[in-house]
Amino acid sequence: MKVLPTVTRSESEKGSNDTRSDKGCGSGRCSGDIFGITAGAEKDEVIRNITIYIVSGVVMIVIAYLISKLLTVLVG
Repeated sequence: MKVLPTVTRSESEKGSNDTRSDKGCGSGRCSGDIFGITAGAEKDEVIRNITIYIVSGVVMIVIAYLISKLLTVLVG
């Protein structure tokens, strides 16, 4: 069995290469960002994001309703 070498990083190198994936709440450091809304975001951006989510939800519910009605008509 072949042994692969590993790279160990010093503590200073780890701090300089922070990625978005290790800033989540699972890592113990919450980034404060939920649904694309960050702390200090502009009011227009927050309203736009919330509006997009609400419209997306309404569209999904309407499409699900129409599909159920269509299936009811087709089945009889």
